[in-house]
Amino acid sequence: MLKNAVVTDVKTNDSVADKQELYRQVAIGLEEDEIGVFDAGFKLVEAAEAGIEQCVIRLALNCTLTVRSFFMLVKTNQWRDDHR
Repeated sequence: MLKNAVVTDVKTNDSVADKQELYRQVAIGLEEDEIGVFDAGFKLVEAAEAGIEQCVIRLALNCTLTVRSFFMLVKTNQWRDDHR
């Protein structure tokens, strides 16, 4: 469930300050049993520096991998060949 969002000031267009404000708000409001979810463009190091210990940062490309498809890749050695 969306708990918080940062509305940017369109007159200043300062993406660095906007990110810092978002990290600050998440660090303050994130409960122990919650996970912050950030979109591509955010960095794990920046989140950690802001004091956020539990978060997920989505990559620019999404990947769907089911358990069955994973085991089929392993069985055919395609997983090992593709991830060397």
